Amino acid sequence: MRTRLGLIFASVLALAILVTGSLVSAQPKALVIAIPSEPSHIDPSDSMGVQHDLNYHIYRKLYTFTPEMTPEPDLVASDRVSSDQKTWTLELKRGITFFDGTPVNAAAVKYSIDRMLDRTADLYRSLHENR
Repeated sequence: MRTRLGLIFASVLALAILVTGSLVSAQPKALVIAIPSEPSHIDPSDSMGVQHDLNYHIYRKLYTFTPEMTPEPDLVASDRVSSDQKTWTLELKRGITFFDGTPVNAAAVKYSIDRMLDRTADLYRSLHENR
């Protein structure tokens, strides 16, 4: 399913490039994609199915995967793992911002991780209950 949606997305992107002539244009343009259903939200921490497939192409991640499924840094500039493998130190790439210009920094990453791990939050329950 993911491969099929990825192929659809790539095809739409290729068509958009052919129609516009490039990825960059002086005129603002809209890219319209077809998905099987309307996502209920685009919260990257709480996404499954259509939302996950859509979010995968919208949001950046700490790490991505190569086609061979090897982890590859995306937002991470460097990493260190303690000898007991309980502490990971990640240095983030500089100059990366959210859509509103807010810097992507350690506080933002920590907030996102803490949000996903908060057992009292609706998000945690939706991710861990009924599975």
